[in-house]
Amino acid sequence: MDVFGSGSAARRAVRAAWFAAALTFVLFAGAADAGAWWSEEWQYRKKLGFDTSASGLDVAENLSFVPVLLRLHAGNWNFANAAADGTDIRFVAADEKTLLKYHIEKYDAADETGLLWLQVPSLAGGQKTEFVWVYYGNPKAVGGQDAGGTYDASQAAVWHLAEAEGPPKDSTAYANNVTAYSGVQGMPSIIYKGVVFSGAGDKMSVAASPSLDFKAGFTLAAWVRVGGPVEDGWLFCRESGDKRLVAGVDGASAYIRVEPGGGAPAIETERSVSLSPGAWHHLAFTIEPAGRMSAYLDGLPVTYTQLPTGIPPLDGPLAIGGSPADTFFFTGDVDEVSISNTARPAAAIRALARSQRQDANWLMFSEEELADTGMGMPALYLDTVIENITLDGWLIIGVLGVFAVLSWIVFFMKTMLFQMMGRLDRRFAIEFENAPDLFALEGREKEYGASPRYRVYAAAMKELVRVYGGAEAAGRVKNMPPVILKSVTASMERTYTRETQRFNAWVLILTLSVSGGPFLGLLGTVWGVMSTFAALAEAGEANLAAIAPGVASALSTTVVGLLVAIPALFAYNYLAARIRFFSTETGLFIDELANRLEATHGGN
Repeated sequence: MDVFGSGSAARRAVRAAWFAAALTFVLFAGAADAGAWWSEEWQYRKKLGFDTSASGLDVAENLSFVPVLLRLHAGNWNFANAAADGTDIRFVAADEKTLLKYHIEKYDAADETGLLWLQVPSLAGGQKTEFVWVYYGNPKAVGGQDAGGTYDASQAAVWHLAEAEGPPKDSTAYANNVTAYSGVQGMPSIIYKGVVFSGAGDKMSVAASPSLDFKAGFTLAAWVRVGGPVEDGWLFCRESGDKRLVAGVDGASAYIRVEPGGGAPAIETERSVSLSPGAWHHLAFTIEPAGRMSAYLDGLPVTYTQLPTGIPPLDGPLAIGGSPADTFFFTGDVDEVSISNTARPAAAIRALARSQRQDANWLMFSEEELADTGMGMPALYLDTVIENITLDGWLIIGVLGVFAVLSWIVFFMKTMLFQMMGRLDRRFAIEFENAPDLFALEGREKEYGASPRYRVYAAAMKELVRVYGGAEAAGRVKNMPPVILKSVTASMERTYTRETQRFNAWVLILTLSVSGGPFLGLLGTVWGVMSTFAALAEAGEANLAAIAPGVASALSTTVVGLLVAIPALFAYNYLAARIRFFSTETGLFIDELANRLEATHGGN
């Protein structure tokens, strides 16, 4: 059936080209102004609103530098429109100008789940009006994560504990990574994955560093789950001689203790923080310098005591899950451990605990918005790119242009040839099926000369005419010797081989375009980038404005190479399928003709 209407294959190809051009014009040239949009290179965005009122986070105080946990799932996120690894996600403040820091703990497009940490510079309490923008849908984007920038300068360490193996890594800029670890890792936890301390020598050790100086204050926060009473297990410990800072669980009660040393009595909070066995709890402790020492459970203050002496100087390594001396091992599950070298206010502890809960409902994702300008039109920068293309770049683009023209010529010519061959093959097959004898269609080259089946048929008839001196004489023979039949079959197979060569003629141009186009483009890009940096080195000047035009023009050769290779790949696959079809049909016809010849004229 003629899809585009009546007419030749050439007219149909022209109509298809016009259709593609019209579609391109509608998608790009007809786009309207999208209004305020951070970058036209990003196709989609969502508004991410924050509810700090009583119905959401339930925090009345204003907060600053808040690390917010985003739980992405199919209900609030379109994984199909973002990069498979989330590298094109960007967070922009409400002013549509300021990029916000974030990092990804987990992003699984196949499973449609994601965990991202976003730093919100300021968050007003008791409101529902503040928001940021989430942009995505840019296949050209490279990673924009900044784990260290997600936290403020007072955040000394954050261990997500999501590693399946190896010592846990610190996500802050201080890189207070765990130096030694013993325990079970990669276990399902309240946020993603966590660790399990069995109490039999399991703990994490962290070396001392300037960022772990607690003279200005201390905050420890972690999600913990105990299976039953713990025999005085230390969740955290740092010591120096007889001075010690300990946060532990005894039985089902959590506490924090400071041992000033020098014979002074230890100061400890009341053991009134009760942990329910089998349930996850957010446990936090803060110490103000020469002030209050507090304990929190699930974001709420439970107990406190005064610490008039302040935190003693501690210069030894710290341990999570026991003491540095391998005693007082903690038994239970732990996730998301964070340490600050300042005492976080109660509102920050409350926000931390409530925002990380699995049932947190304070984040509000809006409906997905699509940029009217699409993915950002390359034509907006085409003049700049063209102006900066160097002579070597133009040479490679010229070679790629030759390949593009040749590949399209081959494709259209082959397409029209195969259309004609298919039409003639079908007509010949009908006449051959209804012919009174095998020799009735002999001598019809002008009518069926382009049909592969007829060419095979004509080769067989030619061989019989050569042997018997004419078609009529050959038609009267009833007992052809097997050697004659084998000769006729060999003649048909020779013709089949030549027909196969005719099918594949010039298709090599397409394979060269597919395989060579990207590499020629890459050659131009590498050469252009090399030339750009060499020129910068010679000039002794390096800035983005000087580098960007040269790099953009260098990348243009790769773009052209892909524009040559991708259509050629589709064209080659189409022609290859048609070649297989005609080769198979012609081979089957050889078998059919040989069988009929032997049945009607063969001998015993």
